[in-house]
Amino acid sequence: MRLAKRYLPIVLAMLLLAFSATSAMALTGVNQQGEMAIESNDQLLFLLTATDNNTALNKVALAGGEPENIDMHTTIDDLVAVGEKVYYLRYDPPSYQIIATDSNGAQLEILSQFETQEVSKLSYYDDVLYCLVDGILTLVDPETGEPDELNANVKMSEYVIVNDVIYYVSTDDLHEYQATSGELVANASVGKLYSMSITGSNPELVLDKGVGDLKAYGNYVYMHNYDDSYLTADSDGSSWLQGRLYRMNTETNQLASMALGYDWDYYITPYGVVVYTNEDLSLYPLAGGTGKQLMKPAAISSVMAAGSNAYVFEYEAGKMTRVPLDGGSNKALFSGSKIASIPSPVTAEDDTTIEYQVDDEGNLITDEEGNAVPVEGQTTQEGEKSYEKTDGYIFPNSETERLTEEEVLAVDSSMLELGRVEVLARHGYEFKTKSYQEYFDGKSWY
Repeated sequence: MRLAKRYLPIVLAMLLLAFSATSAMALTGVNQQGEMAIESNDQLLFLLTATDNNTALNKVALAGGEPENIDMHTTIDDLVAVGEKVYYLRYDPPSYQIIATDSNGAQLEILSQFETQEVSKLSYYDDVLYCLVDGILTLVDPETGEPDELNANVKMSEYVIVNDVIYYVSTDDLHEYQATSGELVANASVGKLYSMSITGSNPELVLDKGVGDLKAYGNYVYMHNYDDSYLTADSDGSSWLQGRLYRMNTETNQLASMALGYDWDYYITPYGVVVYTNEDLSLYPLAGGTGKQLMKPAAISSVMAAGSNAYVFEYEAGKMTRVPLDGGSNKALFSGSKIASIPSPVTAEDDTTIEYQVDDEGNLITDEEGNAVPVEGQTTQEGEKSYEKTDGYIFPNSETERLTEEEVLAVDSSMLELGRVEVLARHGYEFKTKSYQEYFDGKSWY
């Protein structure tokens, strides 16, 4: 199993906030979690999807200029800056590696190597590196690379460390959920929130509910709470739950909603919570409340944060924009770059992109056997596909109106990639990605 590619802009996997070793987060007794971008020596080091969906580690001057590639592998994840050093995880089949380099990314060294199923969640706390090795929290000496399991009897999927207490999502104690919406039914087994001491002792239940996507700041742990969730669906008719954003006071274990309808990802900063949704990047107070829009990213973008800035890379334009969180003006660091490529769309096993029929309420239409019904005119034999000329839009009003949460959630998740670039197609944009071009060639309005 490989490291999760949470940097993909469509899947919107789990893009976290990066801080330097002297950040406010580190000073308040919270571990420095692995990130997708870090600021180091007047440079931005960042991860993007590259050729064939590999990961590229790149750098660019904070003042702007041409980006440079540092490393490229099947998967690179979790950048951590510690003084003049940078650490990150790398998957080099069949091995997982912790790589150490200088703050400029000039010299790469394998610090640790694991012949195992999965290594994830690299972080730094109190002069020690931490990571999960097959679900077991493992300490790694940042100088020698020597690993040491903390507690082999405790299995987890993720964790944060706050004031010498480890909060983690258990993979042994799960909360069972079931939800329905029209024809859709979702069952989910989600790990409950536990805690244990920094020595690995005294594991105990903190929240008797399923949670995920843990991030920490000050005395608070932020998470998606699956007791308050919404239902989404995939192209094959399968469906799943996604929890809404909450935060917990670690001194009282009191849980409070951030009062957001949904989010594709979020980033905790000293300036507030940066929330990424459909073509919107906004900053909310740390306790929740009214947000302030920072930017409207292009349809296909990667969002990351570091220090006092958010960063947005727009794939079609090859453009990286620095978005100050302190109220300053946005600045383009570079544009027109070929340093990254648009990630391949979600496809069927035969390498075709399939659109499925939905009813007026946005529910998938299924046949008598419960299988999702493709839109008429699409075939999936021997890797070929065809689209009838139609007038249909994925988001009919996206060019003139801001999409609502209900409109986004009503669309099958397999079509969100195409929906996000549909506004470009309305203006005759010619796509370099073959699957995009083939899809819109089948539209009478294109």
